[in-house]
Amino acid sequence: MILSLIFFSVALFGSSWIIFIALKEIMTYNKDDETQGLLNKIFLLGRMGNFYPLVITCWIKFKNEPELLNQILKTVEKFVFRAYVKTVYQPKLI
Repeated sequence: MILSLIFFSVALFGSSWIIFIALKEIMTYNKDDETQGLLNKIFLLGRMGNFYPLVITCWIKFKNEPELLNQILKTVEKFVFRAYVKTVYQPKLI
């Protein structure tokens, strides 16, 4: 997973160090705003692994456009909940 992420970032941005800086910024983001709330929700759902390439790429490209970044994070949160959490934790009908 990490190797494919590095190859993806090198192909996109030309350098692998950018991805690690973006990942550190995402993991240590501590401003009290909507972005932090969305990141916390996504991390609490526990299924972030498949979305790291998308989130990191969007973070690098749209970090200075919080409205667009938050819209993308909301979409990721909805997809994670609907595709992963909801299917795993469905109540069994008798």
